[in-house]
Amino acid sequence: MSPRALSGVAADGRALDSLLYLPVIRTKTLIQGGLTLQEAMLGGLVQLQRIAASEVADAGRGAAGVAMAANRTVTGYVRAVRAGACARCVILAGRWYRYNADFQRHKRCQCYGVPATKARPGRHVDPMGFFNGLSRAEQDRRFGVGGAEAIRSGGDINQVVNAGRSTQTLDVYGQKVVATLEGTTRKGTFYQQMLREAEQRTGQRFARVRADVEQGLPRFHLRTPRLTPGEIYRLAEDRDELIRMLKRFAYLL
Repeated sequence: MSPRALSGVAADGRALDSLLYLPVIRTKTLIQGGLTLQEAMLGGLVQLQRIAASEVADAGRGAAGVAMAANRTVTGYVRAVRAGACARCVILAGRWYRYNADFQRHKRCQCYGVPATKARPGRHVDPMGFFNGLSRAEQDRRFGVGGAEAIRSGGDINQVVNAGRSTQTLDVYGQKVVATLEGTTRKGTFYQQMLREAEQRTGQRFARVRADVEQGLPRFHLRTPRLTPGEIYRLAEDRDELIRMLKRFAYLL
């Protein structure tokens, strides 16, 4: 592998020097907008640091990908995270990918791939182990105060983090609450829990597949919004109620 072949080009394909000139443009724009020279220079520096960190990480991942493709003993790689990883990346850590597969990354993503072979399959990261290794303040910062408290109370870390992906504010009995669509589809954890509860309460079996519908079984319609962990934390008056609500909304099984 030629290191020179992996240099001089930005991740989006443009010349690297043109990308690195963007902080200069930003600095001049900020000065034109009325900021002092020091404030404008600081703004340009922040952008430069972000670009440099992203490009160095992308170049490293590109080099690792080339090396894995060239080494036929490598069957894939395990997704790993560095200390500064966000909550979403933490729960994805430990996943296995084929050598020629890729995964989506965000700005300043702390994920990277560890090559795996049959003899050395790679060490899988335990998301809860990562969470427990953080200070309480860091847990609150990365997972949100409500989310971190839900996890500390025994909530499933995957359910808690995923709940933040699709939220909406609803008016329920005159009170605005924050709910999530995560887990509310027919195969979702919350949907399945509410389905079982409805069957136990009514003694009625609901349709699960098309054949059940053809036989005359009614479909189950989920009408209860699933509150987010943060909303549960806000509404719960004490720890007992917090745990009860986490179970109610299928974060704690």
